[in-house]
Amino acid sequence: MSLDEYKSLIKDLEEGLSKDKILKVIDMTEKVGFLNIVKDDDLKDFLPSMREKIADLSSDDLKEIIPKFLPVMFKGMQELLEASEEAQEELEDIDDMTIVISVPDMNVNIYMKIEEGKFSAGEGDIEDASLKIKMDESTFMKMATGDLDAMQAYMSGEIQLEGDMTKAMAIRPLLDVLADEYDFDLGLMG
Repeated sequence: MSLDEYKSLIKDLEEGLSKDKILKVIDMTEKVGFLNIVKDDDLKDFLPSMREKIADLSSDDLKEIIPKFLPVMFKGMQELLEASEEAQEELEDIDDMTIVISVPDMNVNIYMKIEEGKFSAGEGDIEDASLKIKMDESTFMKMATGDLDAMQAYMSGEIQLEGDMTKAMAIRPLLDVLADEYDFDLGLMG
């Protein structure tokens, strides 16, 4: 799929939001590439605004969309970090770690791993993760739609942390690089 075809798909989505259209956009996002999207003046605001757009869908639709979007988002994060010299410098200073985000009642497990200065992300549970972030479906859905950020969820006891909490803060510089370099905020840290 070309960038122009992707733009057409986004325009179609903006004219009428539906679960099927969003699922198609999610599928095509990975094919077009996050780097191409965030560098394109016409598209760079679309992915961060996706949270606001999907909040208007039914909870049943969201339960299907969000678990499919998360792996694409985290792989996109990996792509953007790999393309950034500043991120590569930050990664060299971060100790090896694995963070798993788990929503057991939705069968969602996403991990972020930093190993030997490289960032990777994917689906699955890592048993010996440095930090596991667990939450229920309701909390996950509120965070996914931007109604709740991670810090609020932690402070209110809506997410549970198992392991070294400092690992969550260690990725903050990487998120800052994404925001500064690409004007791309994933909304993970609040």
